[in-house]
Amino acid sequence: MNKNTDRILLVVLLLLLSIDSYSQMSYFEQIPISSSISIDDWISAHYGVDVNKYETTHLMHRNMQAANNNTTDWQHFTYRLKYNNIPLEFCQINVHKKDGYIVSVNGERFNNINVSTTPGISETTARNAAINYIDADLYSWQTDSLQYFDSIGAPELKSQPVGELVICPTDIEDTLSAPRLAYKFNIVAIAPEINSDVYVDAQTGAVLYSLSNICEYTGTAETRYSGTQPVETIYKNSKYYLHDHTRCNGNTSIYTYSLENHSNTVLYHREITDNDNNWTSAEMSPTGDDVALDAHWAAAKTIDYFYEKFGRKSYNDNNKTLKMYVHWLSYKDRKDGKTGTNNAQWNGFVIKLGDGDGIDYNPYVSIDVVAHEFGHAVTQYSAGLIYKNEPGAINESLSDIWGACVKHYAAPSKKIWWHDYESRMDNKASRFLKNPRNSDTAYYVCPNMYKGISWKDYNIFNDNGGVHWNSGVMNYWFYLLTEGGSGTNDKGDSYDVTGVGFDKSEQIVYKALTDYFTMFTDYSKAALYTREAAIELYGMCSNEARSVVDAWNAVGINIELNIDDILHITQTIESGESRVFCATDSIYADNTIEAGSNVEYKSGRVIHLGPGFRAEPGSNFHAYIEPCTSSPSSSPSSYLAPLSMPQYHDSESEETQTKPNNDIQIYPIPCTDKLNIQNLSENMSAYKIYDVHGKLIKVGILAPETTCISTTDLKDAIYIISISNGKNILYKKFIKE
Repeated sequence: MNKNTDRILLVVLLLLLSIDSYSQMSYFEQIPISSSISIDDWISAHYGVDVNKYETTHLMHRNMQAANNNTTDWQHFTYRLKYNNIPLEFCQINVHKKDGYIVSVNGERFNNINVSTTPGISETTARNAAINYIDADLYSWQTDSLQYFDSIGAPELKSQPVGELVICPTDIEDTLSAPRLAYKFNIVAIAPEINSDVYVDAQTGAVLYSLSNICEYTGTAETRYSGTQPVETIYKNSKYYLHDHTRCNGNTSIYTYSLENHSNTVLYHREITDNDNNWTSAEMSPTGDDVALDAHWAAAKTIDYFYEKFGRKSYNDNNKTLKMYVHWLSYKDRKDGKTGTNNAQWNGFVIKLGDGDGIDYNPYVSIDVVAHEFGHAVTQYSAGLIYKNEPGAINESLSDIWGACVKHYAAPSKKIWWHDYESRMDNKASRFLKNPRNSDTAYYVCPNMYKGISWKDYNIFNDNGGVHWNSGVMNYWFYLLTEGGSGTNDKGDSYDVTGVGFDKSEQIVYKALTDYFTMFTDYSKAALYTREAAIELYGMCSNEARSVVDAWNAVGINIELNIDDILHITQTIESGESRVFCATDSIYADNTIEAGSNVEYKSGRVIHLGPGFRAEPGSNFHAYIEPCTSSPSSSPSSYLAPLSMPQYHDSESEETQTKPNNDIQIYPIPCTDKLNIQNLSENMSAYKIYDVHGKLIKVGILAPETTCISTTDLKDAIYIISISNGKNILYKKFIKE
C-alpha cells in the first residue's frame, strides 16, 4: 500500500450472486479506498474474511527481457482468503497496482459464509475415507525405497498425507452450491500412478470430490530425431550423463533417465550414458535410447524459451530441477500386457514420456510434447487451473499454445500449428490449432467456437469434462490472435481479426496466465483476463487489445473494450515506454513525454495539449483523430489531428490570449460538501470535474458571483477540476471526503 497516496481508487472485478453461493467476478466496479486503510484490512472488511497475502509476485522486471517492456511500473499481489482462520479453497484475490495505485482486482470468493469450523469427525477417519476412495494398490508411503522420494523431489510423500481443514463448495460441478467445512488430503499412489486432492466432508465423512494433479497427454510425440542438435551433459565415472546444469545462467538443471518400460521412477530408472559425448544414432538406436536425446534437447530449448521470453526460471520460476523419464510404460498398460504407452504426462512432479506402441504411434519425445508437459507444470505453479471442465480445457490449450510457441522459437521449420504430428503414423496432428475441426489434418476433431460444433458437454463427457477436445476453442483464438484470419463462425457471425505475431501474442497469454488467471478461470474469464493483459502491455486502444477482443468474438466469447469518453493524461511517460491512450470523445494532456518513448494519443473528436504538456526532443509522439469505440470499426480512417494547443504570451499588450490566473486557489482540501474558488477571473466561466482515470464526472458554469461548487454528489475520491475562460484551461487536483 502506498501510504503517501491521498486516495486509492480500487477497480474490482465483482459479480455478486445469491447468499451462501460461490461467485465468479467478471466486471468492473469503482470503489474508493482511504489511504489510511491497508489493502489487507480493506479486503478483510469488504469480503468479511481474513486474508493471507502471498509474497509480491511477478514484478515487472521479468518483462525487461521481453519484446515489450513497458510494464515495469506494474506490480501484482495475490491474497488467499480465510474464514475464522480456515482457508477458503479456490478463493483468491489478485491485486494489480500501477504507479502505486490499485488499478484492478480479480478473483473468486464466496459471498457469505455461515458454516461451523469445528469438525465432526477426526482427521484419521477422514484420511481413511480418502484412501478408500482412491483405492490404489500401492501408495507412496507404503514403499520401502527411499530413492523414490528423491527421484521426484518430494520427501513429504514418505508419510501418510496430513489433512488440511478448508472451506470449499459442496459440489465442484455446481459453483452455486453452499460452502462446506472439509478435510483436504493430497493422496499420491505409485500403482496405479495417482496424484489427487481429495475433499472429505468434515461433518459427515463423505467424500465430496477429488481433483487430479496429473496432466496427461494422449497422442503427442515426434520421430526420434530433430536433426543434429547440441546437448549439455556432465562427465563423471569416465562417462557422460544426460544431466544439464547450464539452463537459466547455470541455475536450473535437467536430468533425463530411462524408466525401462516401467512406471516406478525409483525401482527402474536408469542413467543414460555415453563414452565420448558423441551420442550417435548407431550406438543409441539399438537400445532405443536415442529418444532420450530428443527429450533432453527439447527440455533445454523449452526452459530457454520461458527464460528468454519471460524471465521465468524453470517451471516453478525458482530454478526447480526438471526430471524427465523416457521409456515410460504406464502401470495400466503394463498390467494389460502392452509393450508401449501411447501417452506423455506431467504427474505433478516429473515428466514421463511413452515409447508409443510402434503400430500407430512413435515415441512421445518431440519438442512440442515436452513443451506441452512443461506447460502443465508452469500452469500448476502459476494459476493452478483445475484439470476439469472449462478450466481443464484452458489448461490443455495453454500447453498446446506453449508447444506451438516453443516450436516457433527453437524449430521454426516444423509445422507450427500441427500439434504432435510427429508422434503419429497416420500423417495427422493430434490437434490442429489453425483449424481445430479439420478432420483431414487433426485426429481429434475439436470445436473452434465456444459451445459450437464438436463441443463436448462436460456434464456427460469423460476426459475430465472434455479437456482435450474443448481446448480447441482457445487454440483457435490464439491462432487468430497470432496470425489473423476472417470467416463466419457457427453462430453465423462474421469476423476479421488482425494478427499481432508470436512476440506479442505469447506475451499476452503469459501475463494473463501468471498475473490474472485463477484456479477456476473459465472461457468467459479467460477472455476478460487476456484483454486486461493486452491493455496492461500495449494500451486500452492498442491494436493488440483490439485483436484480443476480435479473436474472442470470433470464437463465440463476446466481450468489448471499455474505453473512456474523456481522458485526462497527467502521468509522465518515461524513456523506453511504448503507450497508446484512447478516448472516444476527447483527450486532455498535461504531461511530459520523455525522449526515447513512443506515445500515441487517439481520440474521436479533440486532443487538447494543455500548458503542462511537453514532448521532449527524441520522443516519438503522434496524435490522431479517429473512431475509437468499444466495437470494431470496419474501415477506420486515421489522420494527424489538428491539436488544440494554447500559446501563452507574457506581453501585457497581447490581447489575443487571456492567460489564466495561476493564483487561483481552491479550498478546503480535502473538502466535504463544497469546494470554494478564490481569485477567479470574471472570464473564467466553465468548469469540468474528472476522476483520476479521466472520466468526466460533472460540469457547470462559474458566474462571477458564484465562487463555490457543491460536492455533495461526489464520492470520496481524488478528482481533477478544469477551469476554462474559453481560450485556456487551468487544472487543479482536489480530494473529496
